[in-house]
Amino acid sequence: MDSYDIRFWDIKMTGNGTAARYRVRWAAGGREHCKSFKARPLADGFLTELKDAVRGRRPFDARTGLPEAEVTEDEAVMDRMGPKPCTHARIADDGGRKRASNGVCAGQRGVTRAERAACKTVGSA
Repeated sequence: MDSYDIRFWDIKMTGNGTAARYRVRWAAGGREHCKSFKARPLADGFLTELKDAVRGRRPFDARTGLPEAEVTEDEAVMDRMGPKPCTHARIADDGGRKRASNGVCAGQRGVTRAERAACKTVGSA
């Protein structure tokens, strides 16, 4: 559901010293969202991008809180289809050079836990 009802709060520093983080908080379609950053300039830049999207009259996705153009294609596909199955075949006689531990395909680095759980490895010996 798209929303043009967007509210912003000031950037707030949480923690202190080296563990300090800067939290950007906003609401889209009545749902509050927040994102934290290690540095103040990163938080300022993200907030500026959100405000630019409002000025450009781009609709925000109420679920993610991000402007429509910033919702990645993977998030949209995951919404419609659920987790995608693994398409990487695991070769049993590769000498162990390309096999990852715990039965995870070597080509699957950076996938979510749900995608890993849905993965069906092929050719494991």
